Amino acid sequence: NILAQARLVDAGYGVQYNSANDNYTVQTDNGEMIFTRRTLRNGKLSPHYSHIVESNENLFLSAADTAQQASTLKRDELALIETVASNIRRYTKREVKSARAAKLLMAKLGHASLQSVIKAVNRGILNNEVTATDLRNAEAIFGKSTAAMKGKTNMKAAVISKTILAARTVQVQQKLAVDIMFVMGKPFLIGLLYPLELGLVTELANRSLEEIGPKLQVFIATATSKGFDVLEIHTDGEKSIAAMKNVLQEMGIEIEPSGPGQHIPQVERLIQTIKKRVRAHRHDLPFTMGRVLTEKCVLFCMSRWNMIASANSLDNTSPLEQFTGRKLDARIDLRVAFGDYV
Repeated sequence: NILAQARLVDAGYGVQYNSANDNYTVQTDNGEMIFTRRTLRNGKLSPHYSHIVESNENLFLSAADTAQQASTLKRDELALIETVASNIRRYTKREVKSARAAKLLMAKLGHASLQSVIKAVNRGILNNEVTATDLRNAEAIFGKSTAAMKGKTNMKAAVISKTILAARTVQVQQKLAVDIMFVMGKPFLIGLLYPLELGLVTELANRSLEEIGPKLQVFIATATSKGFDVLEIHTDGEKSIAAMKNVLQEMGIEIEPSGPGQHIPQVERLIQTIKKRVRAHRHDLPFTMGRVLTEKCVLFCMSRWNMIASANSLDNTSPLEQFTGRKLDARIDLRVAFGDYV
């Protein structure tokens, strides 16, 4: 998790940027902490400023809450997060004590909602010293009750909308351009159906024929499921795909490899677009994406790319709309952004 500079300033910590050394200095109760940009494996600088925690160094924001975790750290990057310990700093001892009593009162009332308990307190409870302010402070300090959120969360029914069909104007015969894309060292098989210009992507464990073959057939089956025929597969000479030549010819599909050292322009532009959008999400999210989330982000970015009409579209119809015959529906397709808590 990455904490914004504004949160540190609001919490009362001194933050200074040194343009000469390109680093941040954070003044804490335990001394100074220097945040720098480390060099990534590709030789480029990280977009984030991080601090290396040594095994004998105390964490400054949440020492009380993370002492056990800190004792096991060897040489990890510190993630500046907002904790209960940092929230307590904003209140007096009396307010914190009253907030703890308010939290206990809510538990005694069966984890009722905050507004319900406030109404009960305002209405009057004999031999009770907790006030509405104490209840609000309790939520501000300790957050919403985890027990209440887990126990009260209901399974939401799927949203059903009225489907509006769109007329297809693209030809049935399609070509499929495929290539291997790497994101954070993870390989993905990426495909582009054209002239439909529908992007397809799936993660790969490796680049072997046993791994790529079934995934490529899934691409073909996806196109066939909506009435499209794949007549040619364009590849930049990937050996695993070339090894499937006989199998694909039996299906009536020809393989058209590109020349040595050459790439397929259409799919190469798509790869660059997806990579840029994944990087944009990395900068936008308030936490650091691991490998699993990065894989999901690639799938998300491809699905959103298909929702926008390309510059080559004559009628401004998106590839997804042409493929499914269904118009984009905000209630179904755009309910959340990537990384939203739902």
